[in-house]
Amino acid sequence: MKKDTFEYDYGKALMLEGEKGKAYDIIFMDPPYNMGMEKHAAELIASSGLMADDGMLIVESAVHTNMDFLKRLVFQSSGKEIQNITVYICRKKFIRWL
Repeated sequence: MKKDTFEYDYGKALMLEGEKGKAYDIIFMDPPYNMGMEKHAAELIASSGLMADDGMLIVESAVHTNMDFLKRLVFQSSGKEIQNITVYICRKKFIRWL
């Protein structure tokens, strides 16, 4: 399994990877808690095409963080509370045209 790690600010790393046209099968996001980074990073991931069509976004956040924005983006998500954190597993929503 190949992995990429970056020593950039998360916004710059996501922007640079999006410009390269890369799409990842698994993206794990564990930002510092209580700083509001989850929404901005998820928006960058959704708009940049960084997540492969069959990929997965895993987001760890403080248990009290409002993560409703995931549903407004292109993600289907479910969360599991584990002590003082919640882990969300997100996949892309697909619209089927009839």
